[in-house]
Amino acid sequence: MQALVSVIVPVYNIEKYLRECIDSIVGQTYRSLEIILVDDGSPDNCGAICDEYAAKDARIVVIHKENGGLPSARNAGMDIAKGEYLNHVDGDDWLESDAIEVMLSDIIEYDADMSCCGRYRVYVNGKRKRAEESLVPILVLDQKQAVMSLLQQKDGAGISAWAKLYKRSLVADIRYPRVKFAECAYGTIDTLLKVDRVVINTAGKYHYRQRKSGICGMGDSFLPEMIAYHRYYMKTIEEKKESLAGFATVLLMRRYLEWNYDYGKVPDDFLRFLWERVRAYYAAIIEDDDLELTKKEGVLLRALKTDRHLFKILGGGGEQDKETAAIAA
Repeated sequence: MQALVSVIVPVYNIEKYLRECIDSIVGQTYRSLEIILVDDGSPDNCGAICDEYAAKDARIVVIHKENGGLPSARNAGMDIAKGEYLNHVDGDDWLESDAIEVMLSDIIEYDADMSCCGRYRVYVNGKRKRAEESLVPILVLDQKQAVMSLLQQKDGAGISAWAKLYKRSLVADIRYPRVKFAECAYGTIDTLLKVDRVVINTAGKYHYRQRKSGICGMGDSFLPEMIAYHRYYMKTIEEKKESLAGFATVLLMRRYLEWNYDYGKVPDDFLRFLWERVRAYYAAIIEDDDLELTKKEGVLLRALKTDRHLFKILGGGGEQDKETAAIAA
């Protein structure tokens, strides 16, 4: 008997794209699937489309529920999933025909807890682009390597819930929080802190549709939510895997610098939060060769450890970067 894979598809107001998504799952080369379509109170014809497909394919289960948002829909699917393995597909995205077969083969071959596949961004003009590039076709990562890779969205993978296959036993107690931004990322960091091994197959098997009506790419309107997520992963790592706190702090600093450059209005309380972590984990950061700090980052870390106001001046972006570069030299 082939292992059952539960594929969870949250569905809301996407009737234009839904058939392409479902067809790509129904047509998978790996046939032992439980396909859970979660109609999250969609106001269009999505619910009827889901029922239409369920009438034709016994592998499809449909949940009709009141609108509760994307995290609520994912959780509703996870609550009833019966598969040994779990996969998420957003209802406006689609898979290559062998996506699940490839991810399952990898998870078994490399005795991994989770496998990831490469992703394409698909734009409104029909063009597509690899989300993250990697020169290595297969990567097998331990927990530290996986956390560093996925949180930085390197090596062809990222922090999304989708484009991944999980052992259901790994994520049985993980649910996605009801937040406006990056709900995937909360679940991903919780999952990564439970894994022993992750395999990444960088072949592009998942197509991620870029829509103007989506929440991605909305810039500083989501800055408070981005900050909330970064506070969450920092505190979670401190609590559950403090040996990774140095890396988490460096990533926190990199994000602060990006936001400060792009938006110029990162709240001072977040700078204080970062400053406290640099002071606590500075020695661990300096001693960790895996972090591959640039000369500039070394300067900024020393400045932040000493005086967060000096760091704010040096790390402001634009012309101030020249001053930092001169100090580093």
